[in-house]
Amino acid sequence: MHWHAVAAVGWYGIYDFTTMSGGGGAYLGCTTAAPCSVDKLKAESPISYVSEKTPPILIMHGIKDTTVPVKQAEDFYAL
Repeated sequence: MHWHAVAAVGWYGIYDFTTMSGGGGAYLGCTTAAPCSVDKLKAESPISYVSEKTPPILIMHGIKDTTVPVKQAEDFYAL
């Protein structure tokens, strides 16, 4: 069976691990002793997969979020 998404919702998401403080590697199982490579960070970042074929995405993010900067959502939306 073949399927494709027709819409999506991002809820306080990390959209670009390469711009997260510390590289966001902790969310991916990486450590200071064994950091994630830039290629891994890019591969795990939803922002890397946005194209003209991307379905509509509702992005929800609180401006007072202290874990994931709201800039993540703003940059994702800007694409």
